[in-house]
Amino acid sequence: MLFNSIEFCYLLAITLIAYWMMPNLRVRQGILLIASLVFYAYWYPPYLTILLSLVVLSYFFGILTERYPRAGVWSASLTLLGILCYYKYSNYFAGLIDQALWFFGNKPQFEHFDIKLPLGISFMVFQLLGYIVDVAKKEVKAEKNIVFVTLFISYFPHLIAGPICRATQLIPQLRSRHKFDSGMLGSGFVIFSIGLILKIVFADNFAPYVDNVFKAPSTFSGFGSLCAAILYGFQIYADFWGYSTMAVGISLMFGISVPINFNLPYHSSSLQDFWRRWHITLSVWLRDYLYIPLGGSRGTEYQTQRNLVLTMLLGGLWHGANTTFIVWGAIHGLTLAIERATLKQISVNTKASRTFQVIHYAITMIVVFIAWIFFRAQTSQQAIEVLTNIFRVGTGYFTSTAPKHTLILALLFVILMKPATQLIANLYQKTFRFDRALVFASWTALLVTIFASSDVPKFIYFDF
Repeated sequence: MLFNSIEFCYLLAITLIAYWMMPNLRVRQGILLIASLVFYAYWYPPYLTILLSLVVLSYFFGILTERYPRAGVWSASLTLLGILCYYKYSNYFAGLIDQALWFFGNKPQFEHFDIKLPLGISFMVFQLLGYIVDVAKKEVKAEKNIVFVTLFISYFPHLIAGPICRATQLIPQLRSRHKFDSGMLGSGFVIFSIGLILKIVFADNFAPYVDNVFKAPSTFSGFGSLCAAILYGFQIYADFWGYSTMAVGISLMFGISVPINFNLPYHSSSLQDFWRRWHITLSVWLRDYLYIPLGGSRGTEYQTQRNLVLTMLLGGLWHGANTTFIVWGAIHGLTLAIERATLKQISVNTKASRTFQVIHYAITMIVVFIAWIFFRAQTSQQAIEVLTNIFRVGTGYFTSTAPKHTLILALLFVILMKPATQLIANLYQKTFRFDRALVFASWTALLVTIFASSDVPKFIYFDF
């Protein structure tokens, strides 16, 4: 079930009405739990058993970890990551084995081997691993009520694609009886509407041109390929920012706060700054549960750079078993390491700092958007073909480009990035008056009605 579908609107409306009509906390928790399980089962009912199995395993691992921290963390990590690897990487490795068998003249054995990837499994596993590690570090007590473990992981606003919530952030809120707040409900509706606009108006309208270029790069000019690379950077940002924003808005409607996941990443002054602003909850997760345990910046400069590269490589692999994701992670990891080493050697005086910042910003964005080409491409060959087109300057370089309406929409997106981010933050922090928010919500609903189509495209991060 997609946030941008009519079915979800019905589910949300019914759940909201039932939730706020029931004063009893246990009943409210039951309503949220049922809605979450219906939301997940709607996609593919048999895989509801996977979600519940992950919950049961994590419940017992949490109790084990509280008593035996090291044994609990290792057991949970091996089990949960093993499940993730089975569903996410089995098809990839089966394909490699078949290719090897074919190369040596043998009949492929896994021609019809195809495992359906459960929606949101990567986010669920990361969230549960974070919970287990936090129990081991005594930052949170093991949850003894399996209902709360179930609700913690299945809570539908963030279930499929985050934000990745920690137990310390979410479980206390799920345990609390919230008072109805019309201001928070209204703010949540406006934030949800902004996310819907980001998805329907921007991301879904950038997608057709991007798809056409990546399907047949050789048929487009260099400038056309450059436009596709830039538009994909806007598409994935609008798509994932839209989803995360809707998740924040939906939660606020229930009186619950989940973390804001984006903060103007394309305004970043460096690659390190980019990862403080892009998919913030994943960046924090990778930092706290991977980079720091690897040693972080506590060792030598070489060890720190190694840890950066390893973290980003594993972050790339987390997105999927494809060479393109590994290259994407490697580009970010190596550039972060180089950036760290370079910035340590540069002493910028006051007069030169502005020039340096502009140059550094340009380099940062070039790296980010080149990396997006590999992230979007189905194969490394396809990515290299797009890149070759971009850098092959010559006759006919400017012969084709994206449609004018798409370029106008891209310009509008650039203009609206900052005010939209600020409005979301103000609504989230309750510094924006609700009466004005209500007016904005009405216009938002009108815009969505105008631009929405009968097609309901899924979100990009549903593939991960």
